[in-house]
This record gives sequence, C-alpha cells and structure tokens, in this order.
Amino acid sequence: MKKSVLILSVLMLLSSCSLDGFLFAPQTGEDYDFSNKIIPSDKMNLYEIKINDKRIYGLHVFHSPNSEDKILYFPGNYRNLNHYYKWIEIYWEMGYDVFAIDYEGFGKSEGKCSEDALLRDSEAAMDFVLTQLFWNQPDIIIYGYSLGSVPAVHISTKDKCKLLLLEAPIGNAGTIMEGSAPLDIPPQFVVVKKYDNIEKIKHTKNKVVIIQGDKDKTLPHEKNGKRVYENAPEPKKFVLIKDARHGDIPADMGRDNYKKLLFDSFGF
Repeated sequence: MKKSVLILSVLMLLSSCSLDGFLFAPQTGEDYDFSNKIIPSDKMNLYEIKINDKRIYGLHVFHSPNSEDKILYFPGNYRNLNHYYKWIEIYWEMGYDVFAIDYEGFGKSEGKCSEDALLRDSEAAMDFVLTQLFWNQPDIIIYGYSLGSVPAVHISTKDKCKLLLLEAPIGNAGTIMEGSAPLDIPPQFVVVKKYDNIEKIKHTKNKVVIIQGDKDKTLPHEKNGKRVYENAPEPKKFVLIKDARHGDIPADMGRDNYKKLLFDSFGF
C-alpha cells in the first residue's frame, strides 16, 4: 500500500512538470576549500557573478596570461565545486585554464536550483569569461558533465567556440527517468521537453564530442549520450569507454589514459 501511494505521488509530481527536486543534490553553505598540492594558490581566483539580485560563484584556475587553452566547465548535480575540484585539477595539469561555476542554490551561490537557473547561469558564465577574463571564443572548449550537459548544450547554441564536449550527458527528462529512477515510471508521465539535450543539440554551433561509459547505469548511453550524438550536426564524435561508470571515468580508465582521451578529443 505504501509503495502504491509513493508511486502515485511521484507520478503526480512528474505530471506537474517538476523534476528539479529529483535532479538536484546541492550542498549549500559549505566553505570552499581548494587547498591542494597541484595548483598553487596564486594560480586561482574565486569570483562573484551578479545575476539580477543574486550572486553565483565561479572558480578560475590558470597558467600564463597568454594561454590559449581554455575550458568553460559545467559540473554535475552533486554537492558543489569542492566535489568537482579534483576534475578541475586534471584539466589544469593538462595545461588548460578552467572556469567553473556553482549554479544557483549550489555551494555559496544564491537562488534556487531549476532548469531556468541552469540556462541563466550558463549565459552569465560565458559573458564573464569573455568580458572579465578576456577569453577569445575560438579558444574555448565548452565542457559539460552529466547535469552540466544541459547548460553546456544551451550555451553552445548561442556561441561558436572551439568545441562542445559532453561527458555522460543527459538525453532529456524522459531518458533520465527511464534510466535512473528507483521506480519503474512510464516516460509518458514525464514532460520530455524538459532538460532536452536530444532536441537542443540540433542547434549547436560547435563541433561535438561525447564521452560515456558503457557501464553507466545512471544515464545509460543508449538512451542518453548516443541519442544526443545522433541528433548532433557534423562534425561530431562519440567515444564509448569500456567498463566505465557514470561518475568514475577518470578512475575507471586511469588518470593518464583519461588525459590522453581528452587530449585526443580536444584536438578533434
């Protein structure tokens, strides 16, 4: 009986078009701790970006002022930038300057998590790197991991950069629920146009590389990454990583192999 009530409640929630509470798992109010032995403290800055009456936070790690290798990084749905810093370190080790944001409602960023907030934050992040960090669009790799694929694809439809790279991307709201929900929820109860990378990727202005593990049970590649890839315009590339899971591709591949994969992908 309890299970039936729970299923009915979930279906009612989905039919009202709200997936935000299901998707986001932020940690708020936590102090940022980027202490490490890899990136010197004088090679990083934490910035505030004003969006209407709210502030979001962005981390910039960099090399020399003349570096032409740039990554605009959109992280996943879990915790905040403290969690994703280990990925940022990898990109910095590879020689790339990186700018990454905490979305509204994540970390110390103000506001509330939602799809609209993700898109708004992506536009603010791109504007910041162009006008405040003085990045050149042809140097920028737009990189979206998991939930971050939504703002990454969105901004790629507006700005022509060096590359759009998606790691373990979302297909759309329907594929999220098909692949990762703990309950067997029929996709017709979900408003598919939400978080719809499958449709939106058709309008990207960039070359596309998609990386996903064949053991990804959170967002299975057949229903997510592969379908996004199929709708992407040429030139495009899909890389399926053997025995890799959703959030563990660097660990499953090994750090050096992961770096080589990215170097090859960035040069596509």
